[in-house]
Amino acid sequence: MQQIVQMAGTINEAISAFVWGVPMVVLLLASGIFLAVRTRFFARFSLKDILCAVIPRREQREQGTISSFQAVATALAGTIGIGNIVGVSTALAAGGPGAVFWMWVSALIGIPIKYAEIVLAGQYRRRNAKGEQVGGPMYYLRDGLKSRAFAAAFCVFCLGACLLGVGNCAQVSSITVSLQETFQVPLYLSAPMVTLAVAWITRGGIGSTGRLMALLTPLISLFFLVGGVGVCLLNAQQILPVTVEIFRGAFSLSAVGGGAMGYGISRALRYGFSRGIFSNEAGMGSSPIVHAATDAPAVKQGLCGAFEVFFDTVVIATVTAYAILTTGVLDQSQGDGSGLAAMAFRAAYGRPGEIFVALSILFFALVSMPCWYYYGEKALEYLNPQGSGRIFRALYLLIALICPFVNVAALWALADTFNGLMALPNLVAVLYLSGTVAKVSRQQPLRWARRRKHRTADRNGRSRASNPLLS
Repeated sequence: MQQIVQMAGTINEAISAFVWGVPMVVLLLASGIFLAVRTRFFARFSLKDILCAVIPRREQREQGTISSFQAVATALAGTIGIGNIVGVSTALAAGGPGAVFWMWVSALIGIPIKYAEIVLAGQYRRRNAKGEQVGGPMYYLRDGLKSRAFAAAFCVFCLGACLLGVGNCAQVSSITVSLQETFQVPLYLSAPMVTLAVAWITRGGIGSTGRLMALLTPLISLFFLVGGVGVCLLNAQQILPVTVEIFRGAFSLSAVGGGAMGYGISRALRYGFSRGIFSNEAGMGSSPIVHAATDAPAVKQGLCGAFEVFFDTVVIATVTAYAILTTGVLDQSQGDGSGLAAMAFRAAYGRPGEIFVALSILFFALVSMPCWYYYGEKALEYLNPQGSGRIFRALYLLIALICPFVNVAALWALADTFNGLMALPNLVAVLYLSGTVAKVSRQQPLRWARRRKHRTADRNGRSRASNPLLS
């Protein structure tokens, strides 16, 4: 049995190294640059447009849909998970401070990618047999790319990520390990408790999940940001040296602990990109599944996706990284470095800081799992429209009960692999259908953009009427 497990780990490591190798990095970079140029994203939309898209408003919704803000909150709940704490910690341990720079790059190129995939989800969404509005990469892979094979492959990879990767195992394992290390709660007690909590949270559909996430996601995010910024302010004198070290490490020709020339930059780039994508999910095709459940205009939802990338990686993940680096605990990392965040907060606040991180991991993971459960449910619904919901739910909870007893590093490696595998068919479709994204972006102006344009035109018209030199 031990040999089988080792063999499986070796195979997964080889697949992960291939998936997150140079081809994937080149594909992500090329996709982000190409989509930014093709859609004229940064020229067409301002920061005000993006923020206005996120602000909650009173909306008349169709039956079987969720509000635009509920979609944003649910998608953020899926992205602002343990990737922002444990994921950033493991990225720094494996890739050094330079990994933070490549996380920022992943966010910059991820903004137009996420915008494009959510716009496509809005264009190809439809009603299912229950009257619910559904969509996502599987539908634009099938109806836009005309490839049922790619659509089915995406759903299989999504199910793998949901059951064995970021959507379940990595989350539950992080919760139980954190509870064990902080409060000495044994795994045989924490695993059933977490499983029961997940069963209760995921008992409703997307409607109840959306309402719950709209309430919890902003509160939990603010809770963590206040604590993380406090750590940085307590070590404010280290912020500038850490920033210099981030840029230096991003292009370092030596490894974190020494090694072959170029090895350091390759590790910083690989782990910065993979953990950055793990954090904001740009290109993976997961967030479009929940954004398709709203009846809001596709372009508006696309801008909401752009905000998600910025807030998740540029704000929250950066706060985590600076908290770790300014306290100097990176040099004390052992193993995969998953406990670095707890060490950093403990260095700043003492024992309360360690408790703060444990609670943050607990809250983030528990709000992230219902979102990923929904992703897996819709992927399975596409593969089997007749329905296997009860079997899927039972399997999801069973794996949640077992996975805390599996090696943490193996779970993270599996999560990286499925993340990359999901991105491959999705990016192919997004690039192929980029013309559709550009067309929709031109033809579907935002409501407040139109009002702003009309107000400007009215002002110009009045100015010309009142000034004969302009008439």
